[in-house]
Amino acid sequence: MRIDTNLREYYTNNTKNAGIVIIFILFYFYIFTLSAQAVDPLESTTEVEEPAIYTLRLDEATVLKGYTFVSPDKDFKVGVVDGAATEPMTVRFKQIPDSHMLTPLEKAPGEQASKIWEFDLLADDGSIGELIKPIYAAV
Repeated sequence: MRIDTNLREYYTNNTKNAGIVIIFILFYFYIFTLSAQAVDPLESTTEVEEPAIYTLRLDEATVLKGYTFVSPDKDFKVGVVDGAATEPMTVRFKQIPDSHMLTPLEKAPGEQASKIWEFDLLADDGSIGELIKPIYAAV
């Protein structure tokens, strides 16, 4: 009789352990198949718009008299006043598409917002250009 009791306990304990192992294996394969079905971001068909880049070379004569850059849509202007720079430079403007933003711009109903612009002042050697007077931006 004692042998039967030990066999029953052995069978009961091993059945519980086998059930746990089976559940673990099923869970593992479930997680594995989910990760295999994940979409690869490199294979995405969403097209990302590139920034529109404009460059403007300010030679010595232009630096002395000043210049105002106006975007093609006429929605952005940068004015470099006369004598603002100490040397010739290149002004680079980028219109950044909304698709480059981490989160979309939230606007209240009826609210308007300008496009996103970035500009750099570059010396001839590629370093940051020096200004001795302010420049002005309008959107």
